[in-house]
Amino acid sequence: MHSASTHKLSKAAERVRNAKLDVAKALEFGLTQKKSKGGSVDTELEMLKRDTDRWENMLTEQIIELYRTGPL
Repeated sequence: MHSASTHKLSKAAERVRNAKLDVAKALEFGLTQKKSKGGSVDTELEMLKRDTDRWENMLTEQIIELYRTGPL
């Protein structure tokens, strides 16, 4: 029973990761559109890239621990 709940928790953490990355893609698209119209978004794009890299490289156990200790 324990391994089944561990598996479910891991799957949920991966869904969180995928959702975060999907949001990042949407934000990147919006910022890129704004930049193409002359907007200054370099700082935001760099911050978004760092956040995206963080979520891509975070271990599943780290995601679980983030949400175990409280909301982000």
